[in-house]
Amino acid sequence: GNPHYWLNPANGKVIARQIRDRLIQLDPSNKATYSANYSSFSRDLDKRISIWKKALKSLKKDKFVSYHKVWSYFFDAFGLDSVGELEPFPGVPPTTKHLYQLKQALKQTDKKVHIITANFYPTHFGKQFAQSVNGSFYMLSSNVGGLGVESYFDLFDQIVEKLTK
Repeated sequence: GNPHYWLNPANGKVIARQIRDRLIQLDPSNKATYSANYSSFSRDLDKRISIWKKALKSLKKDKFVSYHKVWSYFFDAFGLDSVGELEPFPGVPPTTKHLYQLKQALKQTDKKVHIITANFYPTHFGKQFAQSVNGSFYMLSSNVGGLGVESYFDLFDQIVEKLTK
């Protein structure tokens, strides 16, 4: 049950196709418009996925930790290595024991470490943990409408830009 499936852009095509199909059921007279819009979105998304994959390729050797298990679909989509989450369980704030164990797991690597927190979670845990492991901290929007993200494409453009900056 991880509900954050839209963070894999390939799932964006599935979502758009389902929206298209439902709109056609509700309004069959505009089927051509819905189909054309879906086709355009799908083509544009395929192009952008290729761009995003190229941009994120340099981060494939790095390690990622997120505050909450928001980013698992994103990590899978782009082949990024998630070590775990700051929360020991979804909805349970980080504990000293859990953070210690996570830190010990990261000591086993000489890779860069990136800590990601979605914009609606507290940032202090992520910032402190990033400092303790000499990692980078990012507060990112995981949704359209957050942090100036105006579209599905903007969402990934912003995530990729911030992670690769």
